[in-house]
Amino acid sequence: MKKAFSKQEALAYLWIVLGTGLIASAFHVFIEPNDLLVSGTGGIALLIVHFFPISLGVAYFVLNIPLFLIGWCSVGTDFLLKSTCGTVSLSFFLSLFAFLPSISHAILGAILGGLLSGIGIGIVMATGGTTGGIDIVSVVIHQKYTWSIGSVMFWINAAIVVEGTYLFGWQKAILTVLSLYVTTWMVNSILKRYPPV
Repeated sequence: MKKAFSKQEALAYLWIVLGTGLIASAFHVFIEPNDLLVSGTGGIALLIVHFFPISLGVAYFVLNIPLFLIGWCSVGTDFLLKSTCGTVSLSFFLSLFAFLPSISHAILGAILGGLLSGIGIGIVMATGGTTGGIDIVSVVIHQKYTWSIGSVMFWINAAIVVEGTYLFGWQKAILTVLSLYVTTWMVNSILKRYPPV
């Protein structure tokens, strides 16, 4: 029984790595080239950096500390370990995949970027982990109020994008919301078929 459990856990971490690889690919190929607004904790960090003289890395790290603590207290150690794996592997792939070719087409980038990101996030969450940041908050709210994880992610991220609209323009905001909608649909579809373990 213990051996089977170990294999299952190892497979879960491999799925997390695969999922974060897809998310990083979506960012470099579709999202960044089309100047879509950054959602989640990264988007909040960008807003903070815009108003305060601190580095993006520091802002992102500090924002994630309380979120990981909330996730650990609410969901448990296994969730924390898998989310740490998701956050670290995503950071790694974001750096590694910078060489990937980009597709500069705003609408196509929003749709395909949202689709690929949604598949990656859905895979990670189906294992019982997250990629950190807003994903953690979405899981905690889902457990307390039974709202779908994807829907919680969408509304939190939409609020962040609305704030970013004042700084970066409404056209980017509309395309970003389109991308978030596609991501939400894909995450919900995956989690309905494969509920988090």
